[in-house]
Amino acid sequence: MSPQRIATRALNSARVRLKRKLESLRPGERIRASQDASLLVDRFPQLAEYAELSRPIEASLSRLHEEYVSGVSSRIMAASLEVSCFLRCFLELVEASHVADLGSGFSSLVLRLRMAHDPSLKVWSVDDNPYWLGKTEDYLVQHGVNIERLLDWTSFVAEVEAGQRFDVLFHDAGSMEFRADVLETVIAAVRPGGWILLDDMHKRDYRERALKILARNGVPAWSLRAFTLDGLTRFAFLAHRPSNSSAD
Repeated sequence: MSPQRIATRALNSARVRLKRKLESLRPGERIRASQDASLLVDRFPQLAEYAELSRPIEASLSRLHEEYVSGVSSRIMAASLEVSCFLRCFLELVEASHVADLGSGFSSLVLRLRMAHDPSLKVWSVDDNPYWLGKTEDYLVQHGVNIERLLDWTSFVAEVEAGQRFDVLFHDAGSMEFRADVLETVIAAVRPGGWILLDDMHKRDYRERALKILARNGVPAWSLRAFTLDGLTRFAFLAHRPSNSSAD
């Protein structure tokens, strides 16, 4: 890569970071995050002590995350350590047994490390990119964890159409346009009463589109900014498919 292209990429990256930082300071966003955190603590009282709850998980994952973002992917592309810790904690809060990881990578290892200690847990890792699905398989093999149920997107959709449903689904697959385009399929893949963790909701265009789709399908959502905000100003949302939902 030429020095000019390197400089251009660095400048564009700096502009993106500045834009994200300015957006993260918007009062409305911070107010909603605080209000939603209170609502989630009401529903899950354990989250009141989230810092204490997540500390041992963060300690166990931080070295692995650093290795992943320096040797397999990049910090800006990989799921953050913060959202990975929340995902890992949340599995226990809802006693999940069937979990789908859309957008394979570090989160696949996080879930499969948990699966190694919980025989009742089954994990599906899904990617719309065959190259990254292969990279994830190699990565999981290197760490000696289970590699069953690694699926491309078409195979995942076929399982959903055949009736497979999930307690928790981590939606982090592909481009932001792809994520929004397939969100209704994702909603249908979660059992009534189940949960969707939507990453990268700091991106306002995607967030607004995703929230409209969720609302249209009767699926409420809460900001997880208080729990998942990372150094790149990224954060996630949590959505809940009601028990009486008919989104299939």
